[in-house]
Amino acid sequence: MFQVQTHDIYKDMEELRDSNLDTSNYPRTHPLWSVQNKKIPGFFKDECAGKLIMEFIGLRSKSYSLLLLDEKDSDEEGEKETDSETDEETDEAADENINRTARGETDEPTAKRQRIEQKLAAAGVRNSVAEKQLKHERYREVLFEGKHLTVKQNNIQSFDHKLYNVAQTKVGLSAVDDKRFILDDGVSTRPHGHVRNEIDSTGHNLDLLYSFLADPL
Repeated sequence: MFQVQTHDIYKDMEELRDSNLDTSNYPRTHPLWSVQNKKIPGFFKDECAGKLIMEFIGLRSKSYSLLLLDEKDSDEEGEKETDSETDEETDEAADENINRTARGETDEPTAKRQRIEQKLAAAGVRNSVAEKQLKHERYREVLFEGKHLTVKQNNIQSFDHKLYNVAQTKVGLSAVDDKRFILDDGVSTRPHGHVRNEIDSTGHNLDLLYSFLADPL
């Protein structure tokens, strides 16, 4: 996850597209859409496929939720692009797009429809359970209220070479990240072993001492 402050991120990405980016998953009407680097190892790809990120909540490794703004033309209602199309069809579409641009032709503006969708990750939770129970607001409650959210799910597991249906109750969401030292605000973190994480025997945080040593009166 990168946070970039700029006037136009797509304008900046345009300079890197041919040498560093795979934008084949962008809508064909997107200015950066290209199949030049499609599925070539070593190129960066936008997981959100050009959709704008409205809000991000990260709890720990492989546990996060994104709210995405999805904009589509009204005449694309119900259409979904799949990887079933042949490379020849994709190349022909790319060539036609280039030719239309060279001729100065542009598509007629069409009405846009907007909707908010969620993209989430929850390690250890089945996708079907996560989509139903782990809404974006649940991630927010866990992060800012210090809650633990448990989920119930059914799994098929093997014991002694026999398959069983297992009903499982486990912690689905938790803001306790054991890979980082979490500060008092519940959001900022530092790596474990950092000198400022130490607490003296009286329970006072040594941050004040270190700040005094760095900038004595």
